[in-house]
Amino acid sequence: MALSLEEKGGYAEQLKLHQLNMSNSREDYPGLTDEQYANFRNIATSGMGAHVLYRSSSPVNPKYNRNREADAAVNAAGIRTVINLADSAGVMKGYED
Repeated sequence: MALSLEEKGGYAEQLKLHQLNMSNSREDYPGLTDEQYANFRNIATSGMGAHVLYRSSSPVNPKYNRNREADAAVNAAGIRTVINLADSAGVMKGYED
């Protein structure tokens, strides 16, 4: 079986995108705001107003070192309900703070 691309190096940019390294150190992202570092953002869809639904890194799980920034963003936005789809209630109770 042979595979060829229409142009030489045509997939090179995509390949670079798939080989990114993630750091859990806040200092490695000096150009990002705390909200960006925590991946905190509004989810806008048709039929739903702005500032109704958000997504972010976990505001409780310290594994990726983004929980404090995510928690601060949640509080600053006045969010009253957080749905965690990654952890059970028992696991969440085991996190510090």
